[in-house]
Amino acid sequence: MYGIRLTDSGLGDEALRRAQAQIAELDNVLLSRFQVVGNYVRYDEYARNILKDMRQKILEGFHESSKGRRNYLVWGEPGCGKSYFVEQTADSIRGVDYDEINLSETDEAKFRTELGGTESSPQQTLCLVDEVDAKPGEPWPYEVLLRHLEAPRSASKHVCFILAGSSGNSLDDMVARIEKRPKGLDLLSRIPVENRVSIPSLTFGDRMIVALCQLLRAGSEKGIQVHEVERLALYYLTVNPHLSSARHLRDFALRCVQRIPRGEDRIKFDYLFSAGDAENKEFWNKTQNLHKQLANSFLLVSPGQAYPETKKEAKEAHQRIAVLPLSSISPDPNDEYFADGMTEELISTVSKIGQLRTISRTSAMRYKGTKATLKEIADELNVDAILEGSVRKAGSKLRINVQFIDVQQDEQLWSQSYDRELEDVFAIQSDIANKVADALHVHLLAQEKQSIESKATSNIESYTLYLKGLHYRGERTEEGYKLAIKYFEEAIKKDPGFALAHAGMADCYERMGEDGMLPPKDSFPRAREYAVKSIQLDGSLAEAHATLGAVLEEYYFDMAAAEEEFRAAIDLNPNYGRVCHSYGAHLACVGRLDEAIAEIGRAQELNPLALEVHDCAAVIFNCANQFAKSVDACDKMFSIDENYLPAYQDLAEAYLEESRFDEAIQVLQKAVTISKGASTAKGRLGFAYARAGRESDARKVLKELEQDSKERYVSPVAFAVIHCGLGEKNEAIELLERARQERAGGLLSVKVRPLWANLRSEPGFKELVNKIGLNTPPPANP
Repeated sequence: MYGIRLTDSGLGDEALRRAQAQIAELDNVLLSRFQVVGNYVRYDEYARNILKDMRQKILEGFHESSKGRRNYLVWGEPGCGKSYFVEQTADSIRGVDYDEINLSETDEAKFRTELGGTESSPQQTLCLVDEVDAKPGEPWPYEVLLRHLEAPRSASKHVCFILAGSSGNSLDDMVARIEKRPKGLDLLSRIPVENRVSIPSLTFGDRMIVALCQLLRAGSEKGIQVHEVERLALYYLTVNPHLSSARHLRDFALRCVQRIPRGEDRIKFDYLFSAGDAENKEFWNKTQNLHKQLANSFLLVSPGQAYPETKKEAKEAHQRIAVLPLSSISPDPNDEYFADGMTEELISTVSKIGQLRTISRTSAMRYKGTKATLKEIADELNVDAILEGSVRKAGSKLRINVQFIDVQQDEQLWSQSYDRELEDVFAIQSDIANKVADALHVHLLAQEKQSIESKATSNIESYTLYLKGLHYRGERTEEGYKLAIKYFEEAIKKDPGFALAHAGMADCYERMGEDGMLPPKDSFPRAREYAVKSIQLDGSLAEAHATLGAVLEEYYFDMAAAEEEFRAAIDLNPNYGRVCHSYGAHLACVGRLDEAIAEIGRAQELNPLALEVHDCAAVIFNCANQFAKSVDACDKMFSIDENYLPAYQDLAEAYLEESRFDEAIQVLQKAVTISKGASTAKGRLGFAYARAGRESDARKVLKELEQDSKERYVSPVAFAVIHCGLGEKNEAIELLERARQERAGGLLSVKVRPLWANLRSEPGFKELVNKIGLNTPPPANP
């Protein structure tokens, strides 16, 4: 084993006492609290923030690859986990491969071959060139590397190079050494100063957290769920100088878990040593004075759920906030659009703070003009803090009053009045977001701060038109969408490079196509055109990626490409509720129901009052045969709007699968009445009649739909579902194929929706499912 003396630990007596005290005080450890990325953890918050900033910049580089390669120079002492951090970063970015080349272990020919292999791979790649400061007497390393640090014009993918080393005592020392090497200055010229990062050395706290992480990982790989670790065992692991790197700790942890008896879920001090190992007794004897605090005393450790240790940590564990609609006190009532638009923009800006969970616009705007108290609103939205205020616009003058309130503690965290010119609106938004973060003690990553403080456009007239577009889009009516498109178009004319206005256009056309307000051929291609243009202008807009994903799925049936866009949107803004909803629906449609349930749960948290989110949840639960949960989702919809048609349809589907035919028919009869004969409701009613054995009633509904189709568009899906219920499988499949050709709505869920269960064994239905792309394998790195 690793025979040590405590004086050899490298920590010193005072540090050892601090280590002992710190471990003794630990009670519950939540490893995810210390997570940087993937399984890479750091105890020190400063170190975590540095590395999270770097990971975010790397992610942005892949989303904005058209702007050229972003390369990095990293210095860190041996054992600080440089390579593991880069590997975990690559693994966390969907669709990105990881390559590692160690300069000290290669020669010129092999180095050229390895770099060429990285470039020739079809996948986007994060490539670590480790020990880049090795071979100081050789001229070829940097000559070979230089041409790869800039993307050739013909490059069809993005490669990010991380050059890492540990020479000298600091990053500056390593840079000075590189400068003196052949082509060293040229190499450094390809790496901006802001992309040169010093990774802090591992502290005692880091070694403690890394040790726990490796024990849990090793246990998981052996099928053991470790829940507790003896404090003396943790003390040994963290003060042992031979276990100072994650790699050493991992090897040690793997051997340790092999000694855990069957049925045991804790790591004891004795499990660290093989039978007869003299070091066990030696260390035990040398730590007699610690046994009272550390021996036979266990701390809880968890990778997931939090066990807040202090009131401050308990408070910070929530971090759920809502931005309520700003009230308009402008003298001109026509300026109400400005307050609504500012509300939506503030929600968007605050949602860019990754450590917060910000309630989405749809739910927040339901409180416009409400008389509910802040406590009632906080309880309904399950938030702890609320931002509210007012806007007064008079010509080019603005007066904005805001206050940020901790509702649970009934405490005003911050308030401010802004008397500014209209052109200062971006500065006001970013200042509010920054002060929200400060009030909640949230560290802003560099990329988050840059995103919050960026100006969407330098043309204030264009921005005012954009706010008008947001106001009318929020009405979610055909007329509202048309007016929104008008104002977004005018905004683009004033500033053709205004990416958000292009994203707004894309969203309107996609929604109008989805809701049947425009023919699919007139809506979805336009939505795609504007979404692509928006991404070209600004690849960091989650909204544009989400809309593009929806279009690729609904109209082009390109499920793999759609999933890549949904994932990109979530990576860019995990608080964007609409993409969580869309991605949840996508996962359900392709049959990944467990993932779909998790994703729609996130959407419900971010948008608890959004009818369409609960509708999607009800459908997913029906597909997963969780009918009680589907009924719960329907009850939530009825509590928000008792006349919401999808709630009736979802409830009837749940009843049908439980053979409660009479109740399903009653629900669908009401749905037909409140929707004034919507074809979707009639189709389901006909299906219910057929399932209940009332064939004549089912055929009567078929005739009604045929008559309706002479006066208005009726989707082939409405006819198909009745034929399906009647057992007329060929007719149902032919109608579904026609619906596919027409790009009619309601097709994407055919693979998993119980309505179509009796068709699933039919060859024609299987062919249809394949044509829609519902059996397409997911993209790499799901």
